[in-house]
Amino acid sequence: MKAVFRQPRPFHLERSLGLVYESGFGIPSGHAQTALCFWIVVAAWLSGLVEKAGKKRLIWAGAILLVLLIGFSRLYLGLHFPTDILAGWAVGGILFLVWFVFSPALIRLFSSAGLRLQNICAAAIVLVMNGLYPADRSLPALFLGFCIGYAIMKSRFPFEARLDGKMPDFRVMFVRCLTGFLGMAIIFIGSRLILPGEGSLFSGLYYWSTGSPFYELGQFARFGLIGLWASAGAPRIFQQMGLADNPEGEGTEQ
Repeated sequence: MKAVFRQPRPFHLERSLGLVYESGFGIPSGHAQTALCFWIVVAAWLSGLVEKAGKKRLIWAGAILLVLLIGFSRLYLGLHFPTDILAGWAVGGILFLVWFVFSPALIRLFSSAGLRLQNICAAAIVLVMNGLYPADRSLPALFLGFCIGYAIMKSRFPFEARLDGKMPDFRVMFVRCLTGFLGMAIIFIGSRLILPGEGSLFSGLYYWSTGSPFYELGQFARFGLIGLWASAGAPRIFQQMGLADNPEGEGTEQ
């Protein structure tokens, strides 16, 4: 949508308005859209783990406050106009509406499709994403890695956020976060040192330099591995570390 509307950011019109600078166009605000989609989902999940109404209201209030503050921060930094923020929230709201209308049917369809067909569908969606917007390789790769990892996790070692049927305590949640981010950092930095492009240990080689014809392929592999780690690698490590219930057997294919 940014590429279609091509609306400039505030600092494009007046340089002094920009406290920080980003490439690309302004509308819609991706941060506003992502904040709405992410924090509302997190609030819905967390509120389902607690029983007291007061805690539920506190969770929802915190999520809404975060969405508003993230939107305001984009205005303050001179990265977006108010219309960009409103458009980002509108896109996020439409995505929510579409999901809540069609999700029951989609869940039943994909749950009965089997692991192979689920991964084929994910790959087909990624092909469409790359075709519609070839300038970005990171998001399609994250999507593909996350989908493949999630399908493998659900069929081989089903992961539940609860531990022993209860919400984990702070220590467990902290170690999970630390482990997850540490693994992601290792994948990101390690792949950057190995794969073609800037920062590679083999950048002196012709096909491994910044202008390598394999650079975009390396980017795709890097972000695909991060998505795979988030949905399958980290949950499996949590189970092996005793940070999550470890079901016996390989689970039922879904």
